Amino acid sequence: MSEQKLEEISLRFKATPEYMELQDALGGISGGEEETKITVNLSSDFVRLLGFYDYIASRTQDQASHDPIEKILSRLVDHHCHEILHWLTVEPTAFPYYRDVWNRLCDEMGAPECKIMDLEDDETDPKIPF
Repeated sequence: MSEQKLEEISLRFKATPEYMELQDALGGISGGEEETKITVNLSSDFVRLLGFYDYIASRTQDQASHDPIEKILSRLVDHHCHEILHWLTVEPTAFPYYRDVWNRLCDEMGAPECKIMDLEDDETDPKIPF
């Protein structure tokens, strides 16, 4: 796989409508301090699960946690959103939608060796035993 071919594909990828749409969407997102209050309906079982999750997470950090479920859920969603923002910014092809765009370009440019394999198709990846 040549570096030059990867660079060509990367330049074409960044010129696709899908990538430009992504850049427009990410343009105003910083994960800043302004908050919007939302309401989430969650089953009682999952409320208990989140409470337990927070309990075991706090034990790992040697601190007691008695946060209200709203704060726990807010923290989890905030963390997840930061993860999404990070990966869309630094490696959008980590998402199947953008990986498909990249792979389509590889096919169009006759560079199948530059395609990004779907992790589920990777037989060399060790499987978790349980």
